[in-house]
Amino acid sequence: MTQLPDHIVIFDGVCNFCNASVNFLLKQNKKRDLYFSDLQSPTIQELLKNAPEDIRNSDSIIFYSQGKWYNKSAAVLQMAKHLRFPYNQTVIFQFIPQKLRDAIYNLIARNRYQWFGKKSSCKIPTKAEKRQLLENFL
Repeated sequence: MTQLPDHIVIFDGVCNFCNASVNFLLKQNKKRDLYFSDLQSPTIQELLKNAPEDIRNSDSIIFYSQGKWYNKSAAVLQMAKHLRFPYNQTVIFQFIPQKLRDAIYNLIARNRYQWFGKKSSCKIPTKAEKRQLLENFL
């Protein structure tokens, strides 16, 4: 496989909440160092074959950063480091035990389609957003 960018956000492409989160990340990522791909992408499915089992079995947000994999609340906190102030300050929540953070994350993830809806397909990115797509990096 081709060299990957250092930071990849992998999200559920048909989830309205996930798409809104990606839009937020695109807007707040000042360095433009985050790349994005939906979980349904063949490129991501190939990449995930080499990931740890808990990552491969994840059906929501995953963050790949400099060779390390993160999911659930750990992924969210790692992504926050790449955002503008004040959002980058949310990393202070790392003091909360991961089991508690993940319990809250799991509650939202389990209900995301019911609460926020689901699309039948991934959204079409704007010209500016296309530069941040993983497929355009490779």
